[in-house]
Amino acid sequence: MQTVKAKRVPDLANEMREQGRIDYARAHNKRVALDLAAAGIPVFVANPENKASLVKAFTRLDADIPKDEAESLRREFYDKHGFAPLHIGATTEKSAIRRMFREKPDALPAISCGPAGLLVVDNDVKERNGAERNGVELFDAFCEANGGLPDGVIAVQSQGRGRHLYFSNEGNLGCSAGSLKAACESDVKAAGGFVIAPSAIRIHDGRRYGERSSLDALIKARKGGTLVPIPEFIRQAIGSRAESSSVTEKSIQALVDELRQTELPDGAALLDPALDGVEWQTLVDRYDSLRKAIDEGDRSNVRFNLARALKAERPETTPADFAAILIERPDECGVFVEDEKPAQGEFGWRNIVKDFERAKAVPGSNGEQFDAVDDDEDGEPASEQGKAKVDKFAEIDAGFAWSVDMHASFTPAEDLIEDLLPAVGVVVLRGDSNTGKTFATTEMLDCVLRGAKFLGRNVVQGGAMLIAGEGQEGLKKRMAALHTVRPYGGAGIAVRFDLPNFETAQKAAAKKLSKTIERYKEIQGHDLKLLVLDNLIRMINGGDLHLSAAVTPMLRALSDLAYEHRLCIVIIHHENKSGGIAGTFAIRANADVVLQLSEKNGVRTIAIDKSRDGDKSAKLHFSLRFVPLGKNMWGNEVGSCVVEPYSKASDNLAVDDDEELPTLKTSDRREDRIAAILDVFEGEAKRQKADDENVSSIRRQLELQSGEIVDAVNARRKSDGLEMLSRSTIRDHIGVAVQAGSLEPCGTKGKPLYRLA
Repeated sequence: MQTVKAKRVPDLANEMREQGRIDYARAHNKRVALDLAAAGIPVFVANPENKASLVKAFTRLDADIPKDEAESLRREFYDKHGFAPLHIGATTEKSAIRRMFREKPDALPAISCGPAGLLVVDNDVKERNGAERNGVELFDAFCEANGGLPDGVIAVQSQGRGRHLYFSNEGNLGCSAGSLKAACESDVKAAGGFVIAPSAIRIHDGRRYGERSSLDALIKARKGGTLVPIPEFIRQAIGSRAESSSVTEKSIQALVDELRQTELPDGAALLDPALDGVEWQTLVDRYDSLRKAIDEGDRSNVRFNLARALKAERPETTPADFAAILIERPDECGVFVEDEKPAQGEFGWRNIVKDFERAKAVPGSNGEQFDAVDDDEDGEPASEQGKAKVDKFAEIDAGFAWSVDMHASFTPAEDLIEDLLPAVGVVVLRGDSNTGKTFATTEMLDCVLRGAKFLGRNVVQGGAMLIAGEGQEGLKKRMAALHTVRPYGGAGIAVRFDLPNFETAQKAAAKKLSKTIERYKEIQGHDLKLLVLDNLIRMINGGDLHLSAAVTPMLRALSDLAYEHRLCIVIIHHENKSGGIAGTFAIRANADVVLQLSEKNGVRTIAIDKSRDGDKSAKLHFSLRFVPLGKNMWGNEVGSCVVEPYSKASDNLAVDDDEELPTLKTSDRREDRIAAILDVFEGEAKRQKADDENVSSIRRQLELQSGEIVDAVNARRKSDGLEMLSRSTIRDHIGVAVQAGSLEPCGTKGKPLYRLA
């Protein structure tokens, strides 16, 4: 008898439980940040993997940073990294916090200790030379010997049996732990440093940084002004760090004089693996002491441990090499100054020499310490008896999501044109030739500029710009017709004819476009809200429109620009002969919204082909009214058109009174089926995202099984009134999408997965 192999049944209950855990953790982390900000405690967001800051100048309050300096910091960051920082400075502004979590939903909320006026003593539990050193017990004994801690000190328990003690930092002390480091196995996080907020949850494994009750106690103490000042005996211990005497003052001065006369190499090249350098992230990942110093924000300790790591990784490193790398990484190492006595967060020649000479090579990590999280520490004690016990209810508790929290954190997604254009994102407007795409986008631009309704839809007022790649004379006539019908007192829509070419120089094109947007703001004195690019084919001039590799980088660069400058970018594009989007399916996959413009008997219809919120039912109808502009040299009338809401009574339309407005039928061509496959990723991203998160970043990370794609495609076909497709047929279409470069396989041979290319 033939044995039938049982099919694997997806564990939907576990998947739903896991998704619930993730949704809850994201909403909780954002709520933690908002609650801290409401109490006047400045926050920012940190990388969930290594707890590195995701904002620029996190040690300062954003409100204290002058606008010109903030802009300079933003440009410096963008020029260096190719994308904009999430924010400049720590903040208490709710809108800034929501935006940071919208763009980085998995980030951890962090407290900037300096602007918050906090000093945190971090008691660690570590194994040293085969024996456990319990920082909690050692610090308690130290305090007991000095009369004990005052009542009311906020204590936050950490996962590794450690503890954080919160004090008010009236003296604005820095992150030096002084004698507490060696005597009490304790660190200090104060001005120039940060801590992950109490009760924050790591998304990928559900581990918590303390409990919610600890957060509530901190907020209550801050609001009530009851945070305990730093006791004098702790202040004295912090200020009593002994310097190493292994390097004499005379030898230091000689090395400083020599280094001053040395021409420093290129620090960026020394950190570039392509130029035989060592990558910064490799050093951070491999050397625990360096990573921990960065997490704590102790720049002095960062420089010392960087020297140790460099000597281990590249023994040939010279003091000049070390100096060049320090200067290249000011965020982590501090700002280089020529002064003999650098201020907090700065360093000079003497600091470079002393750190380099005192440092000894340190062995790299084998990665075993990443199994658990010890609050702001990077590892657990190595001994079995030193490992933290796992709360038996932790996994169950992490799976709960609460409707009240969801309600509290809900904010409607922002639109530029209500239910049509998002306030931030990339929109593709597609249509056949002569359907009125440029007229429609000109109307959008004018309505945004004036704050007037667009075909009955509400509009947010702001700056408007069109960058065209062709048809200057036709565009001039359209603008003349527009302002003949609707005179405007200001400068009007900004128009340029230098459409960027992303095919030949992507970074240069993005950089120029970014500067153009910035220049608009300088000239007009207000933000640009809508940018129309006419058209997509011109922007990859010389590239193959049917290759995902030619189109995807451009669309992602435009998406980054949209989020950097907080505006909506609309790209005009054509259709193919079959009525689908011309070119690769990646165009649809990488757009936040796709609009389709059609024409029948003079009536134009804008339909939503792909929407951020999944609503495709709404259609907007308009007509074009001819506007005479004068006569040419032969006496013939010259003019152009403007958009008007559709009216059957309009004299210039040949539409029967009994005729219905044109509708778009559900198409079922091969390209439509492949588009439906790509839309599965969009729908799943929307399902997984928390309130007011960015769908674009989530859908790029999704990996789906073919069975999941098949089920989702057929569910959509059923709702559209189409026949179900066999699994083999849909899998064939998945294969076509892979060959076209729209999808790429991942996972394993036994469990193949697919993601957007």
